Amino acid sequence: MTAAPAGWAGPKLLGPLFDEIAEDWRRRYSEHRLRNLNRIGQKAQAKLGDSIDDEGEVPPRIAAVVMDSGSWCDAEVMSEYFGGILAASRSPDVADDRGVKWANLVAGLATYDIYLHYLIYEAFRRLFIGRGLELGKDTVQLASRIYLPAADVMTVIGLEPSDETWDAGWDLVSSALMALQRTGLISNSSALGSAGLLRELLMADIPEDGMVLAPSTAGIELFLWAHGHRHAVTEILSESLTMEAVADLRRVDAARELEVLVQQQRERLERGAVARNTAAAPSE
Repeated sequence: MTAAPAGWAGPKLLGPLFDEIAEDWRRRYSEHRLRNLNRIGQKAQAKLGDSIDDEGEVPPRIAAVVMDSGSWCDAEVMSEYFGGILAASRSPDVADDRGVKWANLVAGLATYDIYLHYLIYEAFRRLFIGRGLELGKDTVQLASRIYLPAADVMTVIGLEPSDETWDAGWDLVSSALMALQRTGLISNSSALGSAGLLRELLMADIPEDGMVLAPSTAGIELFLWAHGHRHAVTEILSESLTMEAVADLRRVDAARELEVLVQQQRERLERGAVARNTAAAPSE
């Protein structure tokens, strides 16, 4: 068994304490855990790019949490998030260990919770990119809600919905949604329900059962850290910010802005009213 990093520069990423940390891994980790650890290191280095040659290191507290928890995780989305937190934590200031709170938060969530978080904020950025929104305001976050079809979410995260598996998939997605609300990673204004219920509740052209989600400041921050950034929340919509799509993580292409669906229903109702008035008008 070896703790030598495979495919990433351990001392460059973690700093002068790497040898001591690696010796601890060698004594305690199985080959399986070391493979997962190496994958996290590779992702962190990829997110850093050439900046890994700049002065800096990852505070040991953050490295300990990321590797102890992340080495147990086989899912791609977990290694992406842990790798991003490592990359964002690399700094010339070894006392700057803000990343430990994000590492602990990810470690305390289920894989489906993290995948749903990724799908929500990937869609949010894709739909709103380039807009100068003041995302720190609750009113702006509420106006930036998005809709995701439940069946598409289940398919993307590997639940493959069918008549036989729908209830189980719905329970898992519902549990993930509640976990994100409980930890403040989405707004409490989010909702999951049937198409009919959501249409009535939101006065929007909701095409099928699904979820309507409002971003939160904490949720945006985690998404940025997961991509190796620790910028202000408004930067999530910056076109100049590099946030490459992850090849092994799919997205929900049918995601829509809620306000667009609200406008569609408004226009449909107006057309219906005009048609009824026309039909009711006396002919000359």
